[in-house]
Amino acid sequence: MRCIRWQREYPQTTKETDHSKPIGVGLIGYGLGGRAFHAPYIRAARDLSLRAVVSRDQGKVHADIANVAVSATVEEMLALPDIELVVVSSPDHLHADHAVQALDAGKHVVINKPFAASLGDARRVVAAAERIGRIVTAFHNRR
Repeated sequence: MRCIRWQREYPQTTKETDHSKPIGVGLIGYGLGGRAFHAPYIRAARDLSLRAVVSRDQGKVHADIANVAVSATVEEMLALPDIELVVVSSPDHLHADHAVQALDAGKHVVINKPFAASLGDARRVVAAAERIGRIVTAFHNRR
């Protein structure tokens, strides 16, 4: 039922898209979650293309993934035109801020667990998604 409601309220997120090319993904954070879970999952999915990673350690990212842009800041990565989806795998207390930044930049967002550090932060993220008309969801690798 939620999908039907979403399509009715936010038709711009469900319009026909060009499925011949993969979705460009930006990953915020290359710690344990980003490196061990998100980057490998994204790279294994045929409909996704990991285009950029936000990390302070370019060498660590390029040791694992040679052909990806490494951005020093979230703002730098969000400015890349080929990023359609952002996966937030930064430290837990930054999830809401990074999600809202990505939503404000017009990106769809997947947030690693926990979704937010507080109910207020969670509401702020959902409000941003509704205001911008983008999809936001939580990721939990055991669900």
